[in-house]
Amino acid sequence: MSLITDLPQMLSDTLELNSVYAARLLLTACIMLSAGLAMAAARFQVGATYITLFVLLGALTAIGWADPTFLIAAIIIVVAFFGREISGWLSGHVP
Repeated sequence: MSLITDLPQMLSDTLELNSVYAARLLLTACIMLSAGLAMAAARFQVGATYITLFVLLGALTAIGWADPTFLIAAIIIVVAFFGREISGWLSGHVP
């Protein structure tokens, strides 16, 4: 195994957590929060921030730290918030 795949287990042992799943959630939340705050502090556009965070969440899902359900839930939430604008972009009716 590698350091990346063993990191949740090491964190779980260090913090004396009962589950590796909690350590994976903690690592995912810390990485996502640090990336989001850094992009907000640098005043990136909202679209660029969403794309970066989706790619980051996809990478965390690919290495096994984040559950795929989080990625699906995030996509559904963003589509619910910006559904009208997205449908306008797709249909060519941009205000």
